Amino acid sequence: MPSAFAAAELEQALSEIPWGMRANRLLPDDPAVPDAARAEVDLLEEGQRVTVSCSEGGWRIVGSKGRFTKDNAVFDTLDDLMLAVSRCFEAKRMEKLMAKLAEVADDRQKTRWADFGQEQEAAAEEQDDRCRNLEFSLPDNKDHVHILRIYTRSMAVERNIRFDLVARLCPNSTGADFRFVCAEADMFAIRRLLKIAMEKDFLDAVEKDIRSGQKFSSTSLYANYQ
Repeated sequence: MPSAFAAAELEQALSEIPWGMRANRLLPDDPAVPDAARAEVDLLEEGQRVTVSCSEGGWRIVGSKGRFTKDNAVFDTLDDLMLAVSRCFEAKRMEKLMAKLAEVADDRQKTRWADFGQEQEAAAEEQDDRCRNLEFSLPDNKDHVHILRIYTRSMAVERNIRFDLVARLCPNSTGADFRFVCAEADMFAIRRLLKIAMEKDFLDAVEKDIRSGQKFSSTSLYANYQ
């Protein structure tokens, strides 16, 4: 019988992304892994399906149908798993993110107009016809973690890196800042002759790029060859 944590985590995760799949079905317990809860997920891609298992050790792909065959891969969340197996899910998620950003920008714009008097509003509308400004707030720590996971998806990194720790060390940072951090972490790993970037490389990159304010740049290196 699955643990209470696994069963609750599976149901909650499936309920959060109904837009990212065609359908899902809970499966009977697996005698080989008694503490894991399982479900079968029909992907947005026609004819593709994965069987996922949720336990305290993470999310695992235990079966698949279609072109995706990376069974037994382990992920921290169902969201990470779906991003790895479904391009349509990734595109859909980006659409929802952009729609959310547009909604937030529109709400901020309405709030700004509500604070003006009639004369100020008329002048502001006239100015807005010439130049429309959209303001976005900085992402919070949860968003920072997601940004880091996106940038490291194409990198070779060790498992179980504490991205939440890295994100907390970079307050008020933008996506571009995190891109510099990931690039610098790669360079630290290369200098140490490692095939994958370790958590230490990310912490060193934060110390250099964020705290010291030295952005990653190869200009000085290539200048020697001119």
